[in-house]
Amino acid sequence: VIQTVLPLIRMQVNALTVDSDDGQIEFLRKAINYMNTYPSVIHHPAEELIFARLIQYSPELLPLCDDLIGQHQLFKSIETSIMNDIDAFKSGDTDAITRIKANGIDYCESHILHVDSEEESILPVALDRFTEDDWMELKKHVDLEIDPLTNLTVFNHYESVYDFLMDFDLSSKIH
Repeated sequence: VIQTVLPLIRMQVNALTVDSDDGQIEFLRKAINYMNTYPSVIHHPAEELIFARLIQYSPELLPLCDDLIGQHQLFKSIETSIMNDIDAFKSGDTDAITRIKANGIDYCESHILHVDSEEESILPVALDRFTEDDWMELKKHVDLEIDPLTNLTVFNHYESVYDFLMDFDLSSKIH
């Protein structure tokens, strides 16, 4: 999901101008909000459990795992900055577009490198070293509670937001 939303953010950021319409800005807001929420609720906490377990088997990965956790916090900060700049732009601050573009490009490039690092350096080791019991224990800690507002599991709730982003009227709203 993340690897699908990031290119959409990048395309939208690249197309932003001071003349961008509300639909373009709203699409970007929804995509950034999705990234700001979904990883924090499901993806990053699950990864951090994997990292903690993994360094028990491979302590040499501690510096990389610490870096990846720090990147999770940095991404959240950049997402907040972009959201604040979207609000500033909507309030008339045309200079906010420059900040949105710079932060958005950096965010997408950094996030893609982050995912690559996880897939190349963390996942293969976890697959090699974790036992079935390790995976079962980790699965117990991944929160898939029912959201009382939507009556969906947390995962299904964010999956529906993802579906919204994919179904957004792309013909006039994204460039």
